[in-house]
Amino acid sequence: MNRNSTQTKVVLFIICLGVLCPLLNAQDAKIDSLENRLLLNQPDTSRVKDLLALGFSYRIKNQDRADTLFTEALQLSKKINYPNGIAMAYQRRANLWYNKSEYDSCLYWGNIALDYALEQKLVWEEALIRSILASAYQSRFNYEEALAQNYRVREVFNKMAPPDYQAAINMNIGDIHFHRASYDTALIYYFESARIKDQVGLSHFAVVELNSIANVYQHQGDQELAMEYIWKALARIDSTQNAHEFASIMAVKCRTHLSLGQLDSALIAGRQAIQISESLKLKSRKMWACWPLGNTFYELDQRDSAIYYYNQGYAIAREIKDLSFQSIFSYQLGLISLEEGNLAAAKTLAEESYQKALDAQTVRERVWSTGLLAAVYDSLGQKPEAYDLYKEHILFRDSLAGSTKNIRLIELERKYRTQEQQAQLSQQQLTILKETQRRKWILFSSVAAVLFLIGLMLFIRTRLLQKRHEAEFALRLKETEALRLQELDTLKSTFFANISHEFRTPLTLIMSPAEQMIEGKIQGDSKNYLQIIYRNGKRLLQLVNQLLDLSKLESGKLSLNLQDGDVFRFVRSIAMAFESLGYRKNIQYNVSISKEPLAARFDPDVLEKILNNLLSNAFKFTPEDGTIFFKLEYRQSGNQLFFEVHNSGPGIGEDKIDQIFDRFFSERSNEIVGTGIGLALTKELVLLHEGTIGVSSIPESGSTFEVSIPFIPAENPESLSDFTLTLAPPIVNLPIQEESDTLITTELPIVLIVEDNSDLRMFIRDQLRPHFEVQLAENGQEGLRMAREIIPDLIITDLMMPEMDGNELTAALQTDERTSHIPVVMLTAKAEKEDRITGLRVGADAYLAKPFHAEELRATLDRLLRKNQILKEKYQQGKIFVASPVAVDSVDDTFINLILSTIEEHIDDELFGVRELAIRVNMSRSQLHRKLKALTEKSPNEIIREVRLNRAKELLEKQAGNASEVAFMVGFSSASYFSKCFKDQFGISPTEV
Repeated sequence: MNRNSTQTKVVLFIICLGVLCPLLNAQDAKIDSLENRLLLNQPDTSRVKDLLALGFSYRIKNQDRADTLFTEALQLSKKINYPNGIAMAYQRRANLWYNKSEYDSCLYWGNIALDYALEQKLVWEEALIRSILASAYQSRFNYEEALAQNYRVREVFNKMAPPDYQAAINMNIGDIHFHRASYDTALIYYFESARIKDQVGLSHFAVVELNSIANVYQHQGDQELAMEYIWKALARIDSTQNAHEFASIMAVKCRTHLSLGQLDSALIAGRQAIQISESLKLKSRKMWACWPLGNTFYELDQRDSAIYYYNQGYAIAREIKDLSFQSIFSYQLGLISLEEGNLAAAKTLAEESYQKALDAQTVRERVWSTGLLAAVYDSLGQKPEAYDLYKEHILFRDSLAGSTKNIRLIELERKYRTQEQQAQLSQQQLTILKETQRRKWILFSSVAAVLFLIGLMLFIRTRLLQKRHEAEFALRLKETEALRLQELDTLKSTFFANISHEFRTPLTLIMSPAEQMIEGKIQGDSKNYLQIIYRNGKRLLQLVNQLLDLSKLESGKLSLNLQDGDVFRFVRSIAMAFESLGYRKNIQYNVSISKEPLAARFDPDVLEKILNNLLSNAFKFTPEDGTIFFKLEYRQSGNQLFFEVHNSGPGIGEDKIDQIFDRFFSERSNEIVGTGIGLALTKELVLLHEGTIGVSSIPESGSTFEVSIPFIPAENPESLSDFTLTLAPPIVNLPIQEESDTLITTELPIVLIVEDNSDLRMFIRDQLRPHFEVQLAENGQEGLRMAREIIPDLIITDLMMPEMDGNELTAALQTDERTSHIPVVMLTAKAEKEDRITGLRVGADAYLAKPFHAEELRATLDRLLRKNQILKEKYQQGKIFVASPVAVDSVDDTFINLILSTIEEHIDDELFGVRELAIRVNMSRSQLHRKLKALTEKSPNEIIREVRLNRAKELLEKQAGNASEVAFMVGFSSASYFSKCFKDQFGISPTEV
């Protein structure tokens, strides 16, 4: 079974490739040719013929386009008075409606065409029109009228039509007899059609006939003979252009395999028929295939699948008004309902099947429906009706049996086979004779043709492979380029975000103090601010110079200016310039350079920029108490100057080490945010010096950069230049001692400033004093810790910071009950709309873009304090501190509910106080005090007392006890103190309630 199934799948796959691919290619080529001709045609009879031919090609593929072409052909034919074109345009429109299964419209247009052809005495066109009318009448089950039309057509075709037309009319007549269950007569016309095609050398086109013959034998029960003709049809279909018939063959093949008990093969053939029919939108072919495929699933006891295909087929049959198949599918569904015991549904379906069989005038369906309906009536106890139907069933069954294969049919088949063999034998003899007479010529021409074909095939194959490779390469190139551009855009976005931060922060520290100096409102030490302005001006200058150098390198305008000098001495002076920086950052900085002079030619400016960037990068990423090692040596083996810079620190991840020198790449670690310029510039400068640069790194252990540049001996060793350094070590933000107000001793609002730039921290601090008590943190992690500890009234935070950025800090504050009420002001260089939305979504209350004005900052803080006061008033309105919880709208509401529920749980405990409440809500006493003060303007003691008194009032109103008893119930140990507090709270004594 498995082997047969596999072989069948292979055969079907080969057939599909052999049939459908050439079919579609040939059809497309023909359509393209006709479309091109229409562009050149004049409005004459040739254009009408091309319009009709192109519309006929589109009749299945694009029916709307076909209708448009037929309409244009009709209008043009009338315009130029071309009767043949008018008649054929009408006929083609009728044919189009027939393909849509709109038989009424087909008959309407067909009769218009017939009247016109009779009027104009167009005999040939009359025959073609009658042919399509016959098909429409047949689909309407008017077999008598269909036969009458076909016999008239046959008379004309036998006189003047080519053989393929004669074969076609015989097929049409045979189909009508088949539907009337006159199988012997049907076979006569099928064999005649096949004989005509074989006689004129069109045997490879006799696929329809062979499939129809197989269909007859299948219905007669001769499955082996049916399968023989199916394989004959499949063998010939590889060179035809008839996908309709391929689907039909698969449907017949499915039924035949089913009758032979070959269920796997039946499933394959049925699904193949469905697939082709759906892809080409062939409704009738799909309907034919649904029947045997449903029967196959029925035999496999897969009732759901069987019902699915029966219902699909029934829907199509109703859509195209095919009464015969409506009867068949109603019968199959009724049979399942009867077996499942659903007699009501079985009766409805059986009666429908019987009625459709009567309307269709088909014997086979009438036999099936009467048998089913008789069985249903018998199950329902309607014995008389069942008996009458059973007699009718026997009558038509015997009539159908009389149409089975008889001796006449056997002789007819034998005659056809004999004629076929004789024709083949005659053709073989003629071929042998011609080969004998022209052997040499045939041999020569055959060899030449074979060689030509082989060469042509090889050429075509080579061209196809070349085009395919070119297309694949172009696609890969396009995908790679798209990916590269996407990555570049991402890197550029990151670069510009970082460079914006690097520019805007110094600009803030330049513009804001300068504005205050101009206005005469400077707060703090003017000299100190002048130093800040100077430092940040130099910082901006360094950034601008790096960008200019990159631009020059990119445009090729930067070249080496080689000079003679002592390279060891020059590099030592660069390295030692960083010594004080290492001391201030508490970094162990070691330099290894020979003290002997080394005369060489080099560009001092380029070399200084290379080393300055490498050492600046090392100091930037080295934490306090870390180590940096710098070495320079001359290697005679390669005639190279070798530089090495090693630093401890976070290192570089394996996924980023290959990108570290890419332009726009920025390494953002938990420690440092970089711009993505320095190392890219360093690499370009090394390459300008015809050197190499590399990096190795171990995460959490540090990184090592190695640079090699060619050693060029000095031209005049006796006269070496003494170079002056033009660059300074990088500006770093060193801690400023005692920046914060060390003790919180005033009633001023507390502001926590979280900013990694010490100059900016100091500037903001000076702007807020003396109106605020200021606390400082240099990164997000420290800021979160301090916020939880001191519970400030306001927080000002930078967005881009090490360890934890501003968005992460804000999100952490908003989800913590201790800090959720604190307003947050976000300072950032990222002033785009998307960045603002991100900050506001995580909980920032205000967003200030750098550079900002000090007055703008103070106004923002005042506004947030007023907003906070409104929140306090909310919690002071009404009876908020009763024992019942408040409605939850925020984290702060949740916190208030926690306070109330905790006090309520211990309301009768006279020892329950602020300390116990703080422990229960997981806060210190100071944190609890500041939190409640910020929310309510009340201390924890006041809130506890107010909750106790509110509960006491409720108990007194409910007469739960006298004043002394209620006092003890709510945690007062002294009745007199309780009375005093009660009167202070409500203005009356407890006894007056």
